[in-house]
Amino acid sequence: MKKKRNKIAAIQNDILRYVYHEVSPSEAGEIASRIFSDPELEDEFYNLVSLKGNLERLEAKGEPSRRSINNILAYSRSLDSIIH
Repeated sequence: MKKKRNKIAAIQNDILRYVYHEVSPSEAGEIASRIFSDPELEDEFYNLVSLKGNLERLEAKGEPSRRSINNILAYSRSLDSIIH
């Protein structure tokens, strides 16, 4: 398991740059070749693509829901009563 994590950690930054299109065309080809020739790196790539999509959907919403705000306020009030 540790060997797998080390292998992924070594290229994870490159995969992130690839997912966000922050690489040159030649780098993109090299990174893609590494990703798609290794099932573990390919899994990591698809996980990062999924996470990017989730972040983009959250960002598109713009604001937290009223329920989330109320939960945060209730929690804050409960802490206030403990502290004071």
